[in-house]
Amino acid sequence: MRVLLSISLLVLVACSSAQSGQKTTDAYIADLGSPDPALQVEACKQLGARRAEHAVPKIGALLSSAGDPDVQAAAAASLGEIAEPRATGALLKKLQSSPAPQVQYAVLAALGNLQMVYGNARNKDAVLQAVNRAKAESKDPMLQDLADRVIQIYEKK
Repeated sequence: MRVLLSISLLVLVACSSAQSGQKTTDAYIADLGSPDPALQVEACKQLGARRAEHAVPKIGALLSSAGDPDVQAAAAASLGEIAEPRATGALLKKLQSSPAPQVQYAVLAALGNLQMVYGNARNKDAVLQAVNRAKAESKDPMLQDLADRVIQIYEKK
């Protein structure tokens, strides 16, 4: 009886998790191409949480092409969470081109995380130049503080 109850519970849990709306990684990658910004943001969050390295090119493309700053920030945060060095170029381009504070914050945090994870100072000079420029051009003290912290991370390693 106990074994049957255990099996029944396992089946119930499996069925409920299948119905809970959990998508596959490939489904979230497909959602990056959705015209719905909310779906794109959720896809970025899920792909970042799953550290889906194979999604980096598509997330980087979304970071570059999305018109919505919330989508751009989510894409940058996702790239930082995945922490794949190939994302550095897309992050630097976005840092230099985006006036949106939430995007700048997300990009700076992602660049800092990349260095903390890999510690090999990939593109160190380009990153330091871009971060220093963002810091100098900003009037936001929190962004300036974050830029200082990213600079310290790159200079330590």
